[in-house]
Amino acid sequence: MKRAEQLGMITATVFEKFCMFANEHHWRTRGEPGDSSYSQPERCGRFRQLVLRAVAEEIVSSSKGAALLGVDLHSLRKELREVIG
Repeated sequence: MKRAEQLGMITATVFEKFCMFANEHHWRTRGEPGDSSYSQPERCGRFRQLVLRAVAEEIVSSSKGAALLGVDLHSLRKELREVIG
């Protein structure tokens, strides 16, 4: 909401009312609605994707790719087969 205010999408008054509403519902201490639906922590797959692509395009070796991802060579090759098809 703060970003929406900064971009001029909402007024400062609307932002203040939203903050009061959030405080009344204890969103800062108890969490926002829907927070419980995220059961697993967020994780980034970009690095994995880049390493797999580099191995597939033979930019880096399979053993170097496995080392970068912290997996054994067999696991890397198995994952590449699943991704490539």
